[in-house]
Amino acid sequence: MTAPTLSLADIPLPLAASREPGVYDGIPIDEYHADTTSLSVSGAKELLASCPAKFRYQQDHPQPPTPAMEFGTAAHAVILGVGPEVVVCDFASWKSVAAQDKKSEALAAGEIPVLAKDMTRLEGMAAAIRNHETAGPLFAPGSGKAEQSLYLPHGLTGVMRRARPDWLPHFTGERLRVPDLKTCASAHLDAIEKDVANYRYYQQAPWYLDVIKGLGLCGDEPPVFLFVFIEKDPPYLISVVELIAPYVKAGRDENNTALHLYADCLAKNDWPDYMRPYHPYLPEVAPPVWLERRFA
Repeated sequence: MTAPTLSLADIPLPLAASREPGVYDGIPIDEYHADTTSLSVSGAKELLASCPAKFRYQQDHPQPPTPAMEFGTAAHAVILGVGPEVVVCDFASWKSVAAQDKKSEALAAGEIPVLAKDMTRLEGMAAAIRNHETAGPLFAPGSGKAEQSLYLPHGLTGVMRRARPDWLPHFTGERLRVPDLKTCASAHLDAIEKDVANYRYYQQAPWYLDVIKGLGLCGDEPPVFLFVFIEKDPPYLISVVELIAPYVKAGRDENNTALHLYADCLAKNDWPDYMRPYHPYLPEVAPPVWLERRFA
């Protein structure tokens, strides 16, 4: 979709970005995710994977985190050593009233509650990262900062992009290697291939790379984005991978499509649903290839 070139001044408040371009320390994660005046890569993924109407609804009606998301948040806090305090709750599960009360109490205090059995897993994962010959140096203490918030306008649309790298290394003159931590059920390359496609991680890599490069945080040489996949169960196997250049380019093209779509929706204050592109004609649905074979 093509949209007119916009500047932030063309977008009426409160949709214009509330932050200046730059690098910010200490923005709470809840505040970062609640920002509806800029676009994150998660938002760009949602715009393309579903539709603007659903994206807008989710902005206005944020959903509580799933158990998998809660575990991922705790993993980042324990492994990276940043964010709210992780508190251990001595329950077998969250099913009891007492466990739920304790969890609510911790969340209200700005803490991350975890079950004792999960804390054992998290500590095992952190040790695996530290001792891994490739992943360990990527997150070496003192070599960078965790979870800084980056803001940079998109040159063609003026839309403010935001990104929050798990770990942003200090620039030392050498090519920057930016790691991103992903907890997973399997770090086997076949499983990673599916995860990159299903969760659209190929959009995340160029989104972060372009923001880091645009803010001048990496020197003249473009940075490298590395995914660090770590399994959530013993022996906590790890795979560190980089996407091939055509995959990154495909993600960048999709990001640009999402940014233009977002700018168009903002300018018109119109968030179309699934059916809008087909109006006034109804779409036709064909059988998938596997079912087509049964008809042959």
